Amino acid sequence: METLGKRISENRKAKNIKQDELAEMLLVSPQAVSKWENDISCPDISLLPKLSEILGISVDELLSGKKEPETKFVPEEKRKDIKDMKIIVCHLGNGSSISAVKYGESIDTSMGLTPLEGVPMGTRSGDIDPAILEFLAKKEDMDIFQLVNVLNKKSGVFGVSGGLSSDFRDLENAAKDGDDKAQLARDVFTYNVAKYVGAYAAAMNGVDAIAFTAGVGENDGLVRKDVIARLGFLGIELDEEANGKRGFDNIISTADSKVTVCVIPTNEELAIARETLALVK
Repeated sequence: METLGKRISENRKAKNIKQDELAEMLLVSPQAVSKWENDISCPDISLLPKLSEILGISVDELLSGKKEPETKFVPEEKRKDIKDMKIIVCHLGNGSSISAVKYGESIDTSMGLTPLEGVPMGTRSGDIDPAILEFLAKKEDMDIFQLVNVLNKKSGVFGVSGGLSSDFRDLENAAKDGDDKAQLARDVFTYNVAKYVGAYAAAMNGVDAIAFTAGVGENDGLVRKDVIARLGFLGIELDEEANGKRGFDNIISTADSKVTVCVIPTNEELAIARETLALVK
């Protein structure tokens, strides 16, 4: 796996810059540069603009190893500025959230005061009737701390599957072997994701694109297929072959689909670095 240290080292050598010369340019010690390149430590975020300038690559490429995102696979007539689009982001993993992004700004998200609200997750319950707390407290003789523990750590697809697993891969394998509870857990999940997507399409009075991301969103083609199958009213047409691929940015809807559906691998560390860099500039 290529690391930040390796990218610094390779690009430094490609520019015929010695470690001590790079250190002098950045006003740091040669030992600091050596530690970066051996992945013992990382350069301060404030140094990234200067470092990327010296190495002749963008900050994004330095951090992620990727050049600026390619859009050539998107037909010219379908390319739009994010500020002209209504997008629903499905961040699906052991923790999941759905976001409505209208003209470049998030206007709603499935999570509330805590991550417990929203769609069922690995072990979190998602939306429930608040009166369930009173019902369980009386029936199971539980206090509020025990109840919150159950809602956070013993619910979601883990609970629906009868405690089988919170891992969607385990649930898929069990469902293929005929485990009805495992299949029910996956069905409950995809139903609720589709319900939120439908609600946000209504809230924004339309949707141009739906993006799947995070562990399940990126890698579980069957979950994506089941969610999209519940959204036929939006005019989405799934490209089965594209949906079967993983590991890179990809459009999984057909050219005739009224809504563009894409898969975008999550890079939360890069997103945090970008936001931090913007603050220190």
